[in-house]
Amino acid sequence: WYDYAFTPTWLMRARIDWLSASFDEYSGSLNNASVGINFQPWRHAGFDLSYQYFSLDVDVEKSGWYGAADLTLQGPYLSFSLNW
Repeated sequence: WYDYAFTPTWLMRARIDWLSASFDEYSGSLNNASVGINFQPWRHAGFDLSYQYFSLDVDVEKSGWYGAADLTLQGPYLSFSLNW
């Protein structure tokens, strides 16, 4: 992840997360990426607007049973944050 504060109230952020694992008959991966801007008009509260991409893929391959789950979410993300 990367954060850069232009001023005390404006912040740009970028983030990439990736995890992949396999164990015996189980395997999966998780991907997350976002880029956005944060505006903090008050000392302990602010707003964040970003574009988010999230992907989850899980597979199970056992003898006699096979299962999988795939999930992808992407789009704009607006949040309100409190901090101290």
